[in-house]
Amino acid sequence: MFLSLILFITFNSNMLRPAVGKDEMQCKIFCSNTKKREYFHNSALEYSPILNLQGIQGPKGEKGFSGEPGPKGDYGPRGMPGVKGDMGLQGSPGYPGHTGMTGPPGPRGLPGIKGEKGESSLLGDSSALYSIQATPKSAFFSVLSLPLIQRFDNADVVVKFDRVHVNEGQNYDKDTGVFTCKHPGIYVFHCHLLSLREYIVHANIAVNGRPVAWLWADGRDEMEHFTASNTMLQRLSEGDVVYVKLIRSSIGAQALHSSYSTFGGYLLYSDPPAQHT
Repeated sequence: MFLSLILFITFNSNMLRPAVGKDEMQCKIFCSNTKKREYFHNSALEYSPILNLQGIQGPKGEKGFSGEPGPKGDYGPRGMPGVKGDMGLQGSPGYPGHTGMTGPPGPRGLPGIKGEKGESSLLGDSSALYSIQATPKSAFFSVLSLPLIQRFDNADVVVKFDRVHVNEGQNYDKDTGVFTCKHPGIYVFHCHLLSLREYIVHANIAVNGRPVAWLWADGRDEMEHFTASNTMLQRLSEGDVVYVKLIRSSIGAQALHSSYSTFGGYLLYSDPPAQHT
């Protein structure tokens, strides 16, 4: 039956196909092996414009073996942004930043609360009025113009700084080297002495004959000039005297260099006048 159907399809197909050789046609009709039948059947389906027969679907085949992994593909296009996630946990504090630039001045603030009433003016106090209107002035500065040499074991001597540059109030006497207080108060005195080579300097700043500040320089060993300086604060009363004195020495002669040895002082502030009752 199957062979008759194939012959029928083949006959009709050959009617539409170009002529073929006699031997080829006979081979297609009379060949009985399976492979020739399959070929003949496929040829009939391929060239038949009349029949469109479809066979019954065969059973599903077994699953084949897994193939080898293919090569890695290229990166795909960037995806769309995802949905905004929930807020995370608070992080730890960061390092302090640098100080920023100074900003512009702010607007003027509102007026403050009115303060309490102050005390009476100092002008009502006679001592304050004296300080404001009648502050006394006293200052001097003088320089030694010629070298002074004090021989070995001689008596003490007052240094006369005879080149006066400032003498406000005329309280310093260049002929005696003595400053005399006329205005009670606190005074500042300073002295700077320079020794000659191979000599020493041993002196003090004295108040009413009492040493207050000492000066010492020894240039015997180094064969060079050496300096001695000191500054003092002293409360003085009217009539007190201040001067620089070279001290009698038993270890060597003393000598002061001119121009580099100076003595000066000034009134820092005066005492108020005594109150009379």
